[in-house]
Amino acid sequence: SGSTTWQNPGVPFMLSGNLTVPAGSSLSLSQGSVIKFSGSNNISVSGQMTAQGTSGSRIVFTSGSDDTIGGDTNGDGGTTAPAPGDWQYIQIASGAGACLFEYCDMLYAGGYSSYPFTIRAIGGQSSSVSNCSIRNSAGYGVYAIAGGIPQLSSNYFSDMPNFPIKVHVSEVGRVASSNSFGTLSKRGVGVAGGALANGAVVLFNKLEVPFLLDASVTMSTGSVVTISPGAVLKFDSGTGLMVAAGTL
Repeated sequence: SGSTTWQNPGVPFMLSGNLTVPAGSSLSLSQGSVIKFSGSNNISVSGQMTAQGTSGSRIVFTSGSDDTIGGDTNGDGGTTAPAPGDWQYIQIASGAGACLFEYCDMLYAGGYSSYPFTIRAIGGQSSSVSNCSIRNSAGYGVYAIAGGIPQLSSNYFSDMPNFPIKVHVSEVGRVASSNSFGTLSKRGVGVAGGALANGAVVLFNKLEVPFLLDASVTMSTGSVVTISPGAVLKFDSGTGLMVAAGTL
């Protein structure tokens, strides 16, 4: 509880269990810190978390078997290698405070079958993820289909079997055009469709990859949908954009 700062000791931290940041508490990680997970563990934030690295001193979240960063932390002489799903996820829970992840590398997550994500965002409306590299997930990169996605800008997503980002249609504008994408099995941003609330304002930015909508989007009274020049929207079979009201 309270406010805690983990100073960078010059060697990795190895988490042997789940880490919870409760409501009303905060955790800050110093630049250059390396967090390794010894098993299928996760970080769940109901309070506030700040992981603010720099371009020259990034913060890393990775597998306990990843000897390329911080050396042989699990002491097995290099007999194990990191793999997607070695640890679970970072969760920004409902009601969480403003969380900041900047200049972080998040590697080899997605190891919980029910939530195969690197970042699971439920209450991330006031949070941001920027200049981060999210790679080698066993599932998705950032997942927030019920709302609550952080602002995503200048991140790099690569090497995962599902969408790098899955977002509710009402929050697609929080995925900035500055994000970039490498090798992906599903090259696009997955969008959960549905009915827009009255007065909702939706912006599809131009990205390097298309948006793929999995269900129809129905506009409502006062809703406004803007599609930026160059943005590409793809639709699953039988779905579409229903403009019965609002402004497109």
